[in-house]
Amino acid sequence: KLMSKNSFIQAKGKLILAGKSFLGAVTKVACVIVYFSSFMGLFSVLGHLEEENKAPFQVPEDVDWLNDFFPYADTTLRFSDIYRYVKTDQEVGEKLPYKLYTVVQLKEAYIAFFILMSLNFV
Repeated sequence: KLMSKNSFIQAKGKLILAGKSFLGAVTKVACVIVYFSSFMGLFSVLGHLEEENKAPFQVPEDVDWLNDFFPYADTTLRFSDIYRYVKTDQEVGEKLPYKLYTVVQLKEAYIAFFILMSLNFV
């Protein structure tokens, strides 16, 4: 007896293949989202940067920004290690770039992403 094309894979097998395909697609989309989440600030991962950029904050007058140690804790950290906000002559300062947290810019992340994707197909 000849088998027809539709009965080659039964319903249970079709469901397993459909589930496997769905999980593969969800995994790929999730990997892309997770990869770009830090560069784009998704899931509030750049919240620390937002808080640091809410300066100007009150800096004590007699503090040498680069050399004085932070007096409020038993530590060897300097003020410049704790407060990374760039201090200028007007005591206001410049906003920190998000590259401090992400290490690379979004453009560089896209380039790396496409290189990794092309290597995936080789």
